Amino acid sequence: MRQARYIAEDIRAMIIRDSLSPGDRLPGEKDLMATYGSARATVREALAILESHGLVEVTPGKNGGVSLADIPTDTVLQGLQTYLYFRNLTWQHIYDARESIEPEIARSSCESLTPDVLQSLEHTVELCRAGLRGELDRRAHKNAEIDFHEIIARHCPNPLLRFVGLFLCRAEREMIEDLLTFDDEDSSLKVIREHEELIEMFRRGDVEHVHSLMHRHLLGMAESIESRREKRNGGAHHEPPVKRQKAKATR
Repeated sequence: MRQARYIAEDIRAMIIRDSLSPGDRLPGEKDLMATYGSARATVREALAILESHGLVEVTPGKNGGVSLADIPTDTVLQGLQTYLYFRNLTWQHIYDARESIEPEIARSSCESLTPDVLQSLEHTVELCRAGLRGELDRRAHKNAEIDFHEIIARHCPNPLLRFVGLFLCRAEREMIEDLLTFDDEDSSLKVIREHEELIEMFRRGDVEHVHSLMHRHLLGMAESIESRREKRNGGAHHEPPVKRQKAKATR
């Protein structure tokens, strides 16, 4: 097992060193056996480790082989989500990060939001309005609010900002039941109005206003949650922060 892990790590280093791309072929089993002086079973175990991480695809048969996979974003997000579950992630942690990162995501995404994407953003607002009318359950309403931010993140041209934005949306969904306890009609209506204002700024291509409005929007949401949390507890400040729900195991 130790030798297999060493081989797997060395192959991973080779992929990075040689700047390989998804679809590129890697050395076959026989070549790897010769390179590392290892048995076929050990090489296969090493490839299985890489495959379990989503890094390679192993195709059996005469014309098969080993190729570099395009790692799905969800695979990485699930691993990070599980890791942070044991770090006592709270809604304050999420909103602190969102206030710092999402305004830049919004600014970077501004030119990437086509009319079709803007229509998708408008659809999330329509769902939120349906929620206010009682035509949508509260969980679906909250998910529509998060969808708005996820759509923006998915169109961010900076891959690192895009990844972080998608993770923050996923983390918020994980604690959705707790966050629902702090929602009310006034706060939901405020979110709708600010989302509509953001859409208009995106449509105009007003990058700086998009940035400042997104920051104000997220700051206001965090302050609103904190205010309602304190009010619910009679003004007490000592209540521990809302913890996220138990993370689902990564498959």
